[in-house]
Amino acid sequence: MKRLEYDIENNSTIKDYIKDNVSRKFQRHLKRMNVKYYINGLEAKAHFKISSGDKLIVEYEPDKLDDSHLYELPLDIVYECKEYMIINKPRGLKTIPTGYNDFKSLYNAIIAYYEKNKMDNTIHFINRLDKDTEGLLIVAKDKYSATILSKNIDKISRCYLAMACGIIESSGTIEVPISRGEGILRRVDPNGKSAITKYKVLKYVDGNTLLHLELLSGRCHQIRVHLESIGHPIVGDPLYGDGDALHLTSYLIDFHDPFNDKDIHFEIKPWFGE
Repeated sequence: MKRLEYDIENNSTIKDYIKDNVSRKFQRHLKRMNVKYYINGLEAKAHFKISSGDKLIVEYEPDKLDDSHLYELPLDIVYECKEYMIINKPRGLKTIPTGYNDFKSLYNAIIAYYEKNKMDNTIHFINRLDKDTEGLLIVAKDKYSATILSKNIDKISRCYLAMACGIIESSGTIEVPISRGEGILRRVDPNGKSAITKYKVLKYVDGNTLLHLELLSGRCHQIRVHLESIGHPIVGDPLYGDGDALHLTSYLIDFHDPFNDKDIHFEIKPWFGE
């Protein structure tokens, strides 16, 4: 059983307290997972009235992973705690499987890691990376941790390094909407979803521009589409440029850990150098 503990500070009912402190998605999850409530050690119903000073414990059955498809791949885990881990995903590896009998993905590698270490956890990607993109990913290890991290996604700094084709003369912001294109492609579309990318020119290398980029939204292929839209696709981009080695790295993650009350900051060096 999974367990959440709360020190009650205001008069309420269990139902209303849960409603105010977890997402609607997680509330629905609790109902499916045979949730039980305990006040000061005694089991109680959802309508039970609680008061300041009470101790509320929420117990529920965890999700179960399908562990029939393992992918044995050593994981580069840069940080791990009870609630989540930060993994450095290699270039060329899918984050999740995309087809029948296609299990060479980070998702399946994490299942194998859990199995090897006898861990009863699930997998929830807080940010996603394309197959062609390397770098740092946050992976929540249960549904509740995922809801908390996802709720605060705007407070998580996710920064990238990219080598863009040609000379970009000054730093700036690209704010154009993105929608689905043909197949797996995405495209700039005035009727698409809002997408904002900030970029900073770092230096010039052999006629190209090394950029520091920060996502203010999280659209699929966002950086790739935005840079292509201003005439400077990423060097080696097989989808939006001309090449087979995408020069893009999720190199920095920075946020305040709400579970352990500490600041988290990690950086890696991109494969194409700085």
